[in-house]
Amino acid sequence: MLRTVLLAGALAVVVSTVSHFLAPRYASRAFVADQQLAILERRPFVEPGGRAGDVPEFRNRILVPAALAATVTMTRLRPVTAYFGVRVACAFAMFLLVGWYVSRQMPPAALLPALAVLALCLVISFNHPYEFPSDYLDVLFTAVFVAAARSNGRFLALAAAVVGATARESAAFSGVIWWFCAVDPPVRRAAYAGLLALVAIGVTIATRMIFRLPGGSIFNSIAIQGSVGSITRTFVTDPGPRIWIVGLIVMAVVLYYWLETAREWTSSDPRTLKAAAVILVLTLVFGVIHELRIYMPVITCVLLAGVSPQRWSVVIADSASAESTAPATTPRSAWR
Repeated sequence: MLRTVLLAGALAVVVSTVSHFLAPRYASRAFVADQQLAILERRPFVEPGGRAGDVPEFRNRILVPAALAATVTMTRLRPVTAYFGVRVACAFAMFLLVGWYVSRQMPPAALLPALAVLALCLVISFNHPYEFPSDYLDVLFTAVFVAAARSNGRFLALAAAVVGATARESAAFSGVIWWFCAVDPPVRRAAYAGLLALVAIGVTIATRMIFRLPGGSIFNSIAIQGSVGSITRTFVTDPGPRIWIVGLIVMAVVLYYWLETAREWTSSDPRTLKAAAVILVLTLVFGVIHELRIYMPVITCVLLAGVSPQRWSVVIADSASAESTAPATTPRSAWR
């Protein structure tokens, strides 16, 4: 466990530092910290240029703002300083959880490549000029959804859907993951998958209604418009290679070789890959497709598809049992 903690801490600091000190993100760090507090205080977002506005889909994302407000209150640090600490803490929790699950399900040699692939994909996803603190939590809660579904942990999945909806509305993907990864009979599995999705959507809407601006909307305002604009610029008005397309290709290559490496220990889980495919389709429909952070639930599912659904100790025990019960064969030469 100590090696998991140390590696999670090191990667949390490295990835968060890269995100924090990228030129456009560093310049806007005070705005992003203030934006988090503005969610809790139900006030408009004031951009660095002075323009005030609102993004209704951010109004349910209160988990990081609550942690930031508590940190500022307890430490008396400036919001921008406290925000970096909260950001590192979220990254540490994410790497620690994924690392613990990989260590539990796979041999020790799988820990470093798994977390390194995750860290690299996160760094590639930092293509927006502002930080979005939901990216680490997307990975964390998606990993919980996969682990809960594989172990039929209904209460864990439900609790994660409720809390995850206060981090980002992608918690609704819990239903998709449960449908593909749980081992219940189809009718029961479909019913619980629907329940998880409805609970996550319900918490999202209810939270937005509480924290929206007076008279403000609770519905997504920019996703489809942003995606249409990206597609139009990329393939119609100004065709050519785009950094977000290059980033997606690099992520796909890295994940492919992770799955190839993981096959040394276990075969890829087709159920988790199917969940990733459906989540990708939903992401392309409802997300701003040029912001690579929105693909982190898909990336997490693909990463965990290379992790055995069974504990590694059980896999080893089953393998040893199979070898011990296999009929012994005597070389023909020994019969003489």
